[in-house]
Amino acid sequence: MNSEPDSNDEIDLDDSDQVFKSANPSRGNKSRRIIPAEKLIEKESQGLEYRQFLGLILVVGFLVIGSAAGTYAVLDSLMNVPCLGCLGLYPNVDLEFTFDTVDGKPHPGYVLEALKDGPVFIEFTQRDENCPPCGRMRPKVEELEDEFSEQVVFFIINVDENEISKIFQGEKQTDPLITEKDSYHVYDIEKIAGGLIATPTYIIITLDQATDGTVRPSFAVGYGEFEEEDAQKTKDVLAKTLEYALTMYIHYREMYIA
Repeated sequence: MNSEPDSNDEIDLDDSDQVFKSANPSRGNKSRRIIPAEKLIEKESQGLEYRQFLGLILVVGFLVIGSAAGTYAVLDSLMNVPCLGCLGLYPNVDLEFTFDTVDGKPHPGYVLEALKDGPVFIEFTQRDENCPPCGRMRPKVEELEDEFSEQVVFFIINVDENEISKIFQGEKQTDPLITEKDSYHVYDIEKIAGGLIATPTYIIITLDQATDGTVRPSFAVGYGEFEEEDAQKTKDVLAKTLEYALTMYIHYREMYIA
């Protein structure tokens, strides 16, 4: 005896399936069974929760293994500064510029001051023993300084040493970090480390014209090495991005009101 289908059960739609069968004979005589929408939503929700939980387990696993092996920073340690490369994270290759800082935060004062002289390059880094990718990138960043520091203002922020170095037109000045470390959270648009400071991270700031006609600071962010242990490729991408930033700056600097 047939009974009314329960709303939580699959529904056998034999009549409507007859049309489907005539157009698709390969299905044979099987009837189509449809899961109600609310059940699909429930299954998808459960699947999403599971994927999120699995992702959390993987991240925690990386952190625990890395901590035991001593492969990343414990600044107050790891909890403040995870080393991206140490965790096997090599995110973006193509750097895209945007006007939108995190939560609309203002650009730091030292960046706005430096923009009077040229585009700005910021590197967040650590000691080599705490961040091997930082060590691999160090000579490459120094090459970028040699190539561009006559026109681009470089800031190297070492979160282990708690210091900031400014390199511009052959001069290097190193000072203790005061508030500059906070600038990471102005530009960390991907929040790849969950709102922590991750290393190495590169920020390039230039000038561009917004849709309303005003000229404003625009920036791009690069996280980690772009491919595992490929410091040269990372340097090449950064160099190309700096060339673009310099071109934009030269074009718009006369229109910029600091």
